[in-house]
Amino acid sequence: MNPTVLGTIITSSGSILVAVVALVLNHRGFADLRSEMNARFSAVNGRFDDMKTGFETRFLAIEQRLDRIEHRLDLVETDLKEFYRVLSRHETDIARLKDKAGLS
Repeated sequence: MNPTVLGTIITSSGSILVAVVALVLNHRGFADLRSEMNARFSAVNGRFDDMKTGFETRFLAIEQRLDRIEHRLDLVETDLKEFYRVLSRHETDIARLKDKAGLS
């Protein structure tokens, strides 16, 4: 066999082998990168889930506080209505007493 032909076959086989090895290593590198990125995204996603849970808890606590404040305001409103009703009755009584006493 001619040494030139033999050299060409070996060179082309070597080139193909180098290309296949490069593809395999490249694929492994991307697979490792993909798994690393998945791990990072999972960690970030976990942090966002924790933040979401924290915000939901805080907003629920705020909502409960606002409900309690609203209840207290309703009680104050009821008390004020009663106060003004009694005040009106007293003013009427005072006006009658002034009329009877002649202090108008």
